[in-house]
Amino acid sequence: MKKYIVTISEGIEKITDTGVFRKLLLLPENVGIETCEMGVLMLHPGQSWGYPDHHHEDEEAYFVLEGKGIQIIDDEEFEIAKYMAIYMPPNSVHITKNTGNAPLWVLYVRTPEEYR
Repeated sequence: MKKYIVTISEGIEKITDTGVFRKLLLLPENVGIETCEMGVLMLHPGQSWGYPDHHHEDEEAYFVLEGKGIQIIDDEEFEIAKYMAIYMPPNSVHITKNTGNAPLWVLYVRTPEEYR
């Protein structure tokens, strides 16, 4: 039977190399999605996701669910907050930083090459 709905508790939990909590929700393995993946990231206050040369060939979009922070895309820095959508073009260097006092929750969608 094809699966269409995935709850947060059914997602695949991962901790990134920088300690960021990541929950993979929609993947080829669990719902058969073919060209993208979707999940959530949670950054603790002061935590960052990405590094100075973090980039990839796929597009990526974020939607801030809770919290506030800074999004760096190439050489530009943007303040981000709840209910903002963010687009990272292919090959753009991008880093997300939690500058608030509470967790920063971000929904993400990306188009990894292996899914295209």
